[in-house]
Amino acid sequence: MRTFDTATASYHADRTARDAHVLFWIEAVTRGTGAPAPLGLWSGDDAATFTIGGVSRAYAGAGQVLAIDPIVSEEGLTVRTLTVRIAAMGADVAQLLRGYDARAAPVEIHEAMFDPLTGALIAEPLRIYRGTVQRAPIPTSAPGGVSIAELHLASAALDLTRTLPSKKSNAAQSARSGDTFRAYAHVSAAVNVPWGKD
Repeated sequence: MRTFDTATASYHADRTARDAHVLFWIEAVTRGTGAPAPLGLWSGDDAATFTIGGVSRAYAGAGQVLAIDPIVSEEGLTVRTLTVRIAAMGADVAQLLRGYDARAAPVEIHEAMFDPLTGALIAEPLRIYRGTVQRAPIPTSAPGGVSIAELHLASAALDLTRTLPSKKSNAAQSARSGDTFRAYAHVSAAVNVPWGKD
C-alpha cells in the first residue's frame, strides 16, 4: 500500500474540489556525444519549476496537448506498458524526436496536486510511473493536420526480463567509463591457447 506524507494524506481525505496535473520527464541523449538532454512537460498552461528528490526540474507547459493512458498501480513484477501522446508541433518535442536520441531513454511521470483555491502546490509531486521509451516513431501528418507523437513506454520491471548476455555484453560494459573487459568475449572460446602460453 502506498504511503503519503501528511499534507498529501490530508488533501486526499478532504472531499472538496481537486486540482491535479501530470508531469512528464524524459532524459534523452545528444546524438554523437551522448550528453544528457532532459525535457519536462506538464499538463499546466505555463512553464514551471518543480523540486523532485531535491533537484529542481523545469517543465514546459503543454496544456491539453499532453495525453497519457490511465496508469494502473498493481502489485508484482508485471511490465506495465503506457502510451504518451504529445503534439509534435512544439520546438521542444520536435528536437526530442529528431535531434536527440530518445531510444531507451529513462522516463518518469509524477502527479502534482494543487490547492484549488490558492493554486499552491500541496507537496512534492508523487512519482506514479517510471520506465523507458520503447518506441518513438516520428509522426508525419497530412497537410493542414496536427502531428501527434506517440511515445510507447515500458515500466522499470522490464529490466528484470533481460537475459544474462544482454547484461554482460561488451556494449553494456563499455558504457561504464569505457571498460573494455569484454571486448573479445565473443571469440574467447574459439581461440586455442596452448598450455603455458599467454
